[in-house]
Amino acid sequence: MAAVLHSPEFRDIDLRSLEASEPAVAAITLDPARLGANARHAPALERAAERTGIPATALAAIVNAEAAKDSAGQWNTYSRNSRSSAAGLGQFLSRTWEGMAETRGTWLNQTAQAKGWLDRSGQVRPAARAEMLQLRYNATASIETTADYAQANLKLLKRSGVATGEDASAVARTAYLAHHLGPGDAIKYLKTGLTDERAGLLLRAQIGGGRASQAIARTGDASAAHRAWLDNYVGSRVRPERYA
Repeated sequence: MAAVLHSPEFRDIDLRSLEASEPAVAAITLDPARLGANARHAPALERAAERTGIPATALAAIVNAEAAKDSAGQWNTYSRNSRSSAAGLGQFLSRTWEGMAETRGTWLNQTAQAKGWLDRSGQVRPAARAEMLQLRYNATASIETTADYAQANLKLLKRSGVATGEDASAVARTAYLAHHLGPGDAIKYLKTGLTDERAGLLLRAQIGGGRASQAIARTGDASAAHRAWLDNYVGSRVRPERYA
């Protein structure tokens, strides 16, 4: 599923520097054969997992839920969402991707530094922005940044008092919610719930106005309708055990 409404940008002053992390949960071995048509991405998933501590199976599940696919189930590295700026395997919005490029310690930040895309203050140079955004279509870059974004978001959620899970499945689902909703909305969703106005906006963006109106009519309010849809999607699609 292409994520339509990530957080508009990743700018958290306390997470501008990501350091090496202890594993989020006990390591679970990725079985490349279980990736099927996407087995070629196994090395990138494993490298990103080793670097960030996010299980490779969890990363595979997040990418599989986000990426567009062809008839054989192969992830489309060049996918672009027509309703937003989301692009690539991780379906990153332009500002979220730019924010990760400016976050010290991320794979994308190191790449941006090496290519001279950042100015002296660590911001992306205007002249380099198009080339930096084009990197979303590189599978390795998208997988590495998905891992960094998951690591950053899990830290934010924990700091906000949200339980992120004790096993790969729970961690993957929590990280996916933050990837899909953006960390701000994910914290609200997991703690108190989204307002009807916000939930209705998100639901219409994902399934269209007609279906959203029907779902809201069935449940009685937009917040409940959005939660029912998203919980069902995450529960059925974000399944890291499928890749072990």
